[in-house]
Amino acid sequence: MSVYRITGLKAAIDGMTCLREWNIALTGIDTAAVCSASDGAVLRGTGNLDWTGKAVGYGLPSKYPGDIFTFTGSDRAGGGWQSAANGTIVSKVRVVCPIMSGTNIYHEIEFAATGSLTKGSSAATDATNPNPLSSKGLGFNLDSGTVRGVEFWVLEIDGNLTKPSWPSHMEGWPVRDAGNVDAMIQWRQTFDAMSQIPATNTFYNIQPYTSATLYYEMQWGQVLATSVEYPIEGKPPGEAEYIKATCTAMFSGYKDGIKGYLKKPGGTAYWPA
Repeated sequence: MSVYRITGLKAAIDGMTCLREWNIALTGIDTAAVCSASDGAVLRGTGNLDWTGKAVGYGLPSKYPGDIFTFTGSDRAGGGWQSAANGTIVSKVRVVCPIMSGTNIYHEIEFAATGSLTKGSSAATDATNPNPLSSKGLGFNLDSGTVRGVEFWVLEIDGNLTKPSWPSHMEGWPVRDAGNVDAMIQWRQTFDAMSQIPATNTFYNIQPYTSATLYYEMQWGQVLATSVEYPIEGKPPGEAEYIKATCTAMFSGYKDGIKGYLKKPGGTAYWPA
C-alpha cells in the first residue's frame, strides 16, 4: 500500500558523484490573455514548457558549463526524471573550499533544458566509492606566491547560455546553447600588513588548491573588488576578532594581447578547450 511519501535516501543522478542534494524545476510558460469574449476573466491555454535543475555534491564537479548530457535522475524506488538524449546543458558551476572549517570541498552544478523532460520510471545510481576532498590547510597562490591567512575560496564559472528558444520542431520544449565563458574567484584572508592585500585592478595568475598538489588555475584574474572589515566590538562584545579582507577577481581571456586560460586541477584545459 502506498504511504504517499519517500525520503531522499539513495536518490541519484547518472554521471554525478557523491551528491548531497539535487532538484528539478519544471514550469509551464504562462499564456495569460484577456479578450472581449472572456467576460472580464483572464484566459489561459496550454503553452510552452521549460525546466532547470541544480546538483550539489562533495568533491569537484563532474561537468562544466557548456557540457551537454542526457539527464537521468531518480529516487531509490525508481521514480524520477529523464531528459531527451543530450537534452541538458550545464549553465554554471560553483566550487567552494571552506578552509577555515576544514570540512569538505563541495560543488554546485546548475543545468537547464535543451530538450524535453519526462517524469515517470527512471533508474539512476551512484556506484562510485565516495572520496570527499578535505579543505584543511589547502594553499592559495597569486603569481606563484603563497597567500597567507586564506580562510575560504569560491570559484564560479559561467557559461552565459543563450536565452531559451522554442522552435517549431521542438514541440514546445526549449533549446539553449553555450555563450562566452566568464569566471570569478573570491577569497577571504587575514593580514597584518597592507602589502599583503592584492592590488585592485591588477591581473594575477591565481591558483586555488584542491589538494596538496592539484589546483585550479586562472590566467588572467583581475582583482576588481576588495572589502575589508574592522570588528572593534567583537561578538560577544569585548571578544577580539581578526580584520579580514574579501577579494574578488574576474577572469579575462586576454591581457595586453596575451591569451589567458582556465585550467582544471591536474592541468586539463577548460578554456581554451
